[in-house]
Amino acid sequence: FLHAAFIHTNPADYCAFFPIGTLFAPECLLEVASYANANAKAKAKANTNWAFIYSDNDYFSRTAEGAIARFSPDFKPDFSAHFLRGFNYIGAFFARLSALQKAAIFAEKTALNAPFDLLLRVIETLKSEQIGHIAQILYHLPPSALAKLANVGHSADQNQNEITAL
Repeated sequence: FLHAAFIHTNPADYCAFFPIGTLFAPECLLEVASYANANAKAKAKANTNWAFIYSDNDYFSRTAEGAIARFSPDFKPDFSAHFLRGFNYIGAFFARLSALQKAAIFAEKTALNAPFDLLLRVIETLKSEQIGHIAQILYHLPPSALAKLANVGHSADQNQNEITAL
């Protein structure tokens, strides 16, 4: 659950929202920081620094011997608000703390635990130039995340209800 106290106790610039059990590629945080810093320098005059970053991913399982087998890569497109409203293709992401504050999701006594709802709330407050896609597999999701995608799915009606609730 996310809460208003989170803003006041977190000294970080970015927050990461990933399922429990996610494995990160060794270069994940370095790549995110590199892209964020390079973009900040290039966009400083236009005030369109990346406030939201997502990347490609795949899934992993453990073999009987304990080795990790990776499969089902998700190569994601660059940002499209229209496509996102129909299907959560982004999944896990990094967001600037200031973008979370701007989205006003941390109201007192309010808990928000739906990742897609959180994603939509943050995206709605940003310009498309502030949303960055790193076209590299930077994390590996556990099999439980794949099972949730297969069982839950978001229909257009479900997505419309979530968007309307915003």
